[in-house]
Amino acid sequence: KDSENSDTEFSLYPRLNASYRLLDETVIVYGGAEGGLQQNSYYNFKEENPFVSPTLNIAPTKKLYEGFGGIKGKISNSVAYNVRASYGKDENRALFQMNPLKIYSANFEGYEYGNSFNVVYDDVNTLAFFAELKVEVSNTFTLGINGTYNSYSTDLQNEAWNLPDLKASVFSDFNITEKLYGGASLFYVGERKDLVYNNDPFGNSINQEVTLDGYVDANLHFGYRFTDRLSAFVKGSNLFGDNYEKWLNYPVQGIQGLAGVTYKFDWELVVKIFSNFEKKQKMKAALQIEITFEQILALIKSLPKKERIKISKELEREIIDSKLSKLLETFKTDELSLETIDAEVEKVRQDIYDEQKR
Repeated sequence: KDSENSDTEFSLYPRLNASYRLLDETVIVYGGAEGGLQQNSYYNFKEENPFVSPTLNIAPTKKLYEGFGGIKGKISNSVAYNVRASYGKDENRALFQMNPLKIYSANFEGYEYGNSFNVVYDDVNTLAFFAELKVEVSNTFTLGINGTYNSYSTDLQNEAWNLPDLKASVFSDFNITEKLYGGASLFYVGERKDLVYNNDPFGNSINQEVTLDGYVDANLHFGYRFTDRLSAFVKGSNLFGDNYEKWLNYPVQGIQGLAGVTYKFDWELVVKIFSNFEKKQKMKAALQIEITFEQILALIKSLPKKERIKISKELEREIIDSKLSKLLETFKTDELSLETIDAEVEKVRQDIYDEQKR
């Protein structure tokens, strides 16, 4: 096998975690190193940025390593903290970038009006600092705040496109009653940069760096639990009503609301019901057996003589009842004559006589 020209690659990634309690639960020192292969897909890109074009070049990202260390613990029974620093290297990291606007092109595709994004790949080193504080005010109310600062260095690109340097959030969860609950969050995303390409009349590409402003978003939700399975909810998003741009040229909607009802099915019960139904259907199908006249006759002949005589008498009674019923129906019409009655009675008598001679 030609190992130099082979497409097969063998990679090793670290996964190491360690911690040490300096002061019981108050001060815990921890650190480690992690890495791995991230399999990128169009679906994952679309979930992160719904405005990507169908022209993406999909390639995996090698997260070569991320070394980290920090301190965490509990200041008291109700207050917890976490402070962490990390440094990592990604090979072939995907960065979103605005597709070129082909204003002087005769043939436009639907995604070439400055309304879509592509991905470019670059090796990115990231130095990050994270801090978080959580407070359990009571059994029914918790409050937290965290923030992350990232410093990026790239190999080929001028910037780590569309990656913010700063993120921060304040969040809380609360129970008003046993059935009524809710939560709130306020988060901030810092400035991001993108690169815009335009084509001039001579086919030359003109690029320009643009900076997207940071934004603040507020969200609030309430829920009411009728039973363990049935509940209703209402959510409010972007409560400040700011039409900020998360992605270039795509301002978000203003204040948004959503309400609905959720129900959790007892899947064990559902499976049991369908299982019983399936069993009944199989039993029903097994009982619906097609049988010929010859098989019925053979079955009757195999019975004891006493049973055969009993069946014969039952059949005679059915025949006589049928003929007498037909005769009585004739009585109800104007078609009856004395000759008809005599003929029918004589026929019944003859049938009975024939059966007795057998």
